[in-house]
Amino acid sequence: ALALDNTDDTALFLAGFGEMQVGRPDRAFRYWRRLVEVAPADSPWLPEVRARIEALAAAAGARYVLPPAPVAAADGPG
Repeated sequence: ALALDNTDDTALFLAGFGEMQVGRPDRAFRYWRRLVEVAPADSPWLPEVRARIEALAAAAGARYVLPPAPVAAADGPG
């Protein structure tokens, strides 16, 4: 899926989760950092990733500062 669309938030989440399961926090961090960068504000994966990515970065030996949360776009006039 990522070969077809490297911004697919579901694929990025699952790829990162899979890498964590096999003891590769370095690879997991790369997927999840990309998810934080490209996922839409309403992505169902963002809350979990945002809650866990700084610890994941530390496990990967990386310094990482979580950017501010994105703001969801309004649905239109209401």
